[in-house]
Amino acid sequence: MQNAGDERHWHPVPVLLTLLCGLWMCGFLVSRVHMLHIQYHVITLQQAKEEWLLEKCTQVEFYDNMKHHSSVCDNVSVNTHKIPFLAALEHMVENTYLCGYSPCFDILDMVTGWMMGRGLLFTIALCLIIITAPAVLVPIFRRNMNVLADQRMKHLYNTPYGAPHYVTTHQPRSMLGL
Repeated sequence: MQNAGDERHWHPVPVLLTLLCGLWMCGFLVSRVHMLHIQYHVITLQQAKEEWLLEKCTQVEFYDNMKHHSSVCDNVSVNTHKIPFLAALEHMVENTYLCGYSPCFDILDMVTGWMMGRGLLFTIALCLIIITAPAVLVPIFRRNMNVLADQRMKHLYNTPYGAPHYVTTHQPRSMLGL
């Protein structure tokens, strides 16, 4: 059973982070399903286009005329035994990166190249922000934590009139002889 003063407060930061994380996961899943769908259709179209060549490769004289290009017929016969869904799934897994459609290292390399080239002033400003941010953000964070702790204490001890009122009206147990 809850006390009258014990109310639950929603803090916007965890809710916002949860929503952003959920949105990122939904976008990631949708992009992977889209990639799987496209690759499945590419593989089925390729197999449909290779049917004629597969039929020709089964003829002995055509295969003999290909001599130096007989690997084409071998590749086509191997491709016909592939299951399109599993091949598309394999392609999707091989090309899945946490940073989207390209490896994170490539994106980091591109950003670093830009920052060292045209973005030199931006790089200097970013370094200054990173160095000075703790000096500014830590006191703000501490003040916020103190306010939250004070609110919690007021709710726990039901002291709407402040700590001085609570101290003067309630004596500690040690003074009562308990």
